[in-house]
Amino acid sequence: GWLLHGQEAILVPDFNTKCQCQILGEGIGFLPEHMAREAMEDGLLITRRINNPRQDSRMLLATQHAATGQVTRWIKQQFGPQGVLTGIYSDLLWRT
Repeated sequence: GWLLHGQEAILVPDFNTKCQCQILGEGIGFLPEHMAREAMEDGLLITRRINNPRQDSRMLLATQHAATGQVTRWIKQQFGPQGVLTGIYSDLLWRT
């Protein structure tokens, strides 16, 4: 959605790789603040204002109440109070 006409995208497998590529000067892009904060403080990444910023968006997790598969159980557990994903995405979580 942010590519300009004629720009090429560099596809990477995860945000950590994306962050490292940007630190190495292999592209520009958006990163979650918690991932970029240390690199910004160390002067490895810089921030720029953009003319047409997007609104913040929430991450949604929806499952069927009856879903009981191993992956669904793992995801629900990791978004629980002590879960790894809760810690990573704490700034995006909004519980109903």
